[in-house]
Amino acid sequence: MRIGCRSVAFATTLAAVLAFGAPASALPPGNKCSAGKTGLTAKNVAGLLKCFSKATGGHLTVDSNCTGKVNLGPTLGSAKIDLGESLKKPASVCPAGAGDIGIIQPQTNAQAVAIATALAPGFNQSTPYDFASKCSAGKMGCAAKLSAGLLKCHSAALAGGVGVDDTNCGNPKRAAFDACYTKLEAGETMTKPASECIAPNGDGPAIKAMIEGFTNHIANYYSGFVNQTPGCASQIVFAGTSTTGVLDTGWTGQGHNSTVVSEGTVTVAVDTCTGDGSAPACGTCTYHGPVPNGPGKLWAGRCSNDTSIQCVPGGAALCGLGNTCKSFFGTYLPLAAGGVSTCVENTFTGNVTGTTDYATGDSAGAAHVVSRVFTGLSLSHPCPRCLGDATPNDGVKGGTCSGGNNDTKPCDASGSSPNASFGTTSLDCPPLDPGGLIATLPIDLTNTTGNKTKTLSAATSPPCTDGTFAGLLCQCDTCNNAAATPCSSNADCGAGICGGLRCTGGTNNGAPCSMASECPGGGAACSVPGAATAGNQCDGGSTDCFDNPQLGDPNKRTCGTGPSESFCGPVETFRGCTTNAQCGVGVGGAPGDTCSVTRFRDCFDNGLDTEVVTASGVADPPSGHVSDPTLAALFCIGPTTAGAVNAAAGLPGLGRLELGGHATDNGTS
Repeated sequence: MRIGCRSVAFATTLAAVLAFGAPASALPPGNKCSAGKTGLTAKNVAGLLKCFSKATGGHLTVDSNCTGKVNLGPTLGSAKIDLGESLKKPASVCPAGAGDIGIIQPQTNAQAVAIATALAPGFNQSTPYDFASKCSAGKMGCAAKLSAGLLKCHSAALAGGVGVDDTNCGNPKRAAFDACYTKLEAGETMTKPASECIAPNGDGPAIKAMIEGFTNHIANYYSGFVNQTPGCASQIVFAGTSTTGVLDTGWTGQGHNSTVVSEGTVTVAVDTCTGDGSAPACGTCTYHGPVPNGPGKLWAGRCSNDTSIQCVPGGAALCGLGNTCKSFFGTYLPLAAGGVSTCVENTFTGNVTGTTDYATGDSAGAAHVVSRVFTGLSLSHPCPRCLGDATPNDGVKGGTCSGGNNDTKPCDASGSSPNASFGTTSLDCPPLDPGGLIATLPIDLTNTTGNKTKTLSAATSPPCTDGTFAGLLCQCDTCNNAAATPCSSNADCGAGICGGLRCTGGTNNGAPCSMASECPGGGAACSVPGAATAGNQCDGGSTDCFDNPQLGDPNKRTCGTGPSESFCGPVETFRGCTTNAQCGVGVGGAPGDTCSVTRFRDCFDNGLDTEVVTASGVADPPSGHVSDPTLAALFCIGPTTAGAVNAAAGLPGLGRLELGGHATDNGTS
């Protein structure tokens, strides 16, 4: 099939479906077999969407008798056509061969589910939707008619060995789809909840594009043009790997070597490519996102007031008045260091954009997230866990939340930490809020498969404020404004100063100051929030942070003379100890843990001019449309309102992420 490197306006839930192509570039002779099987697919996809429509409009589970009957007809019909093939009658022989229903029908079912999920986010055949929506049900009906109509146009063309008659066949059906959509959206009214659509209005062109791609693909398949030209991707899916991700947070070194959670899936749509439109000569492609992840992946659109409620980013109809639909970067992230724990929620702000080279695997992207930091439930269990759910992100809430706002409520596992104590977390199991939130931090996750560096500069870097590093330089601080914007130089602060004094609290909150009298109001002060900044927390101070090749990462450094610290192991290697009695279940730890791990403290730098901190990515050229790159990012992190957290990690301070992952594109080969 031929797939151009084209713009995809809304590439929702197509990760499990083939990259559907453009119409075939030449025409086969008239073929009744191809025409007949294309017609069967028309009935199949339309019938499934009608089953889904009935369930969505009636607040029902999908009737398995309905879908079973719809799938049975094409199965029997295809077998009948296969039996009628005869070499004496060339038009009766399908270019795709016999037995192809086993290939096409799963794709047809996936296409119907993809459309239903786009129109009703979180759609699940075995669970009724949260409420009845005649509007979304109607849109599924619109999609059913267009899908069947366009496939019938293709069927007629295949039967006659002619081009599709868009003037008299295709375009009238497209116009009818547009009119159907317009009528449903115009009929929405707040006084009739069932008249409201689940997904936000304006999605008609995206749904139509999904249908056009699928119908072209079916026609190409049955005409024998499938896979003649390798196609560039229209979508890329990246999933972070929890066992290879490394997160270093803050300047004390205690928050270094933290693990990440699995299933951190981000899907982006490919816009344009510099190559000729055929793989592997696609050249450098641009992308944007995030777009909704496909079936079996984390549904990242969640309501700001309750992350167990699924939604479509940009449409907050399900979230209630005053709330928003946010796009999550993975599930809740458990962290523990220095005797304190936190639970972190990460959501994207704005678009994820970037470029990727199809041949080399080189990639560079820009992404901004907001990290909401919550006080951890305990050192062993920083985040609420989802217990007992066997399969993550399958849409079935087979587990139970332990802790947090939704304690004891059902959950679908979203992702797991490689640390057994941290366990499995779920967006269905949010932390305690209000009450537990201690920070809302902007994070610049600009990333690359190459190297990211930050260099200390006497001309631009903020001075350290901790007395042990007086006169030396620090990588990060915050601007002297009300937002306390994380910064690495004055250039990040507009007219402000990175690390400058500002009023904290009072009537002049956020205003630059030089003395307390400039900050009136109860509890106000002229200060800098967070812990006083330093280069490291090594025993030897500014001469003690060294490269340590034994750690297996050329960018890692440790304190040369100490501190040397002991931790529990083999599970809770974040729990400090001096005796075995401070590990294990008796103190809330992991069974079998002993005080058996000793290591020198990690560090970033010595606070000296021209010192460089590096994060390294790894490009991996795609093979068979899959690759395993590592993305690297360096960023400044602001402080929390919890002094213990700031002191343990060293905040404000630098953050480093080297995130290995698995990338899959939907191109063809």
